[in-house]
Amino acid sequence: MNEEYRSNQFLKQLYKQIQPEESLLTCEKDEMEQVRKKKTGILKEVLALEKEQQYFDQELSYELDSRMEIMGVTIEKYMLKNIKGLNYPVYHIKPNHAKNKTVLYLHGHDDLGVMGALLYRTDKVRYHKMIPLKLALQGYDVIAPELLGYGEAGFYGFPKKSDAMAGCFINGQYLALAGFSLGGFRVYQAGKTIDFIEELGLNMEITAFGISGGGMICQQLSVVEERVKKVLVACYANTYKNSILYKEHCSCNYVPGLLRVGDSYQMLALAAPKPMFTVNGLWDRAFPEAGSRKAFEYLEKVYARLDASDKYEWQLFEGKHEIKEELILDWLERWA
Repeated sequence: MNEEYRSNQFLKQLYKQIQPEESLLTCEKDEMEQVRKKKTGILKEVLALEKEQQYFDQELSYELDSRMEIMGVTIEKYMLKNIKGLNYPVYHIKPNHAKNKTVLYLHGHDDLGVMGALLYRTDKVRYHKMIPLKLALQGYDVIAPELLGYGEAGFYGFPKKSDAMAGCFINGQYLALAGFSLGGFRVYQAGKTIDFIEELGLNMEITAFGISGGGMICQQLSVVEERVKKVLVACYANTYKNSILYKEHCSCNYVPGLLRVGDSYQMLALAAPKPMFTVNGLWDRAFPEAGSRKAFEYLEKVYARLDASDKYEWQLFEGKHEIKEELILDWLERWA
């Protein structure tokens, strides 16, 4: 095989060429807010949020679907009807002794959706570690939407090789043919869930907490949604080159045009100076250490330039693609 025909060099060049040279660290300090607004506008365009609002918005209505008890915590499951043609489950994991603090929990890939994060798992999908329940036990009101493509919000009857990713594939294909992306739609859906949080009368000083694929939605939502006040991204913050372009990932990660905003960590930095915590495992093969460190160091510099160093924290812990709940609970106790 003639190596000159290979696409490697072309794709490396494309990766560099599409990303804008301008970033929060290349502009003058007094221009940072202007650059942030410009890039946020591009991100909203790439995610097609305005178009989604035009196509899918409808007046909020909901009904209680079921109520259950796990570990002494009350879980109310609601059916939300604020997206045309799509009724989707949203869980309210309610504390017995509320702190009046709200966490919007965005789960990652799991064929059981939100329920997969509420159950004790011994299979390979175990990185959620029942964290929504543990947050509720600490007094947090946790609101968890079942994102399109997962659990009951999946697509049934489609031949699939992987339960966790098949819902992403077929939902993403339909959306792509209609001019949307699955990642963009999930950001839109998360924003519609915030409307429900407001309707419930919960504290609107919302902390968005996303894990893995939910971390991707969290970092984009935290930029485009002003009602998100604090940001916690686990198992995701990295560079595209080191993570979703380094090895095979689910198709939902690839939203056309995202590089127009910048690399993954540069996009997340647009949420500054909101209080933020990024946390990854040292041995996470999907989001490896080298990319994590580059992302975290960049974020540190952005927050320092904004005179907000105290609002950003990061941690690399001895673990794989998983969370370490002590770190999560400690940060939330101090910032949420």
